[in-house]
Amino acid sequence: MQWKVGVAVAAMLAAPAGARELDTRLQAALACTKVTDAAERLACFDRAMVPLQQAAQTGALDARSLGPQARVGTISAVRGLGVDSYVIALENGDRWQLFIEGREREPKIGGTATARRGAIGSWWIDIDKGSTFRAKFLGPPQRRAGG
Repeated sequence: MQWKVGVAVAAMLAAPAGARELDTRLQAALACTKVTDAAERLACFDRAMVPLQQAAQTGALDARSLGPQARVGTISAVRGLGVDSYVIALENGDRWQLFIEGREREPKIGGTATARRGAIGSWWIDIDKGSTFRAKFLGPPQRRAGG
């Protein structure tokens, strides 16, 4: 399980600055890099790794917990999900479920989706500055076994 935590931290370090909102557990671990005293830095990492390891073991540290790769993206796929929502995929791999609550227009491939945080961890997606949907971040596409 420790390798999963290491991979997650490495992926976050490799991301361009400002491209992704960091999980608070990762923020705590990254803050340790600024501690100059070696013993204090090690103690900081030891403390920060406990919640990261727990999250990795329970499955709470996954693509959705890491957040979207970007706040703005181009829609590459759209599909209806029942009568009250759509699932969109962005060119960067992020997937979102959009909830129909009024007269929102169907999102179109090639459109621009802009995500913004709402209250209490909610998300909103503006499509081409025309329709606004309550949204749920689904993470990147799921990889299928054997492929």
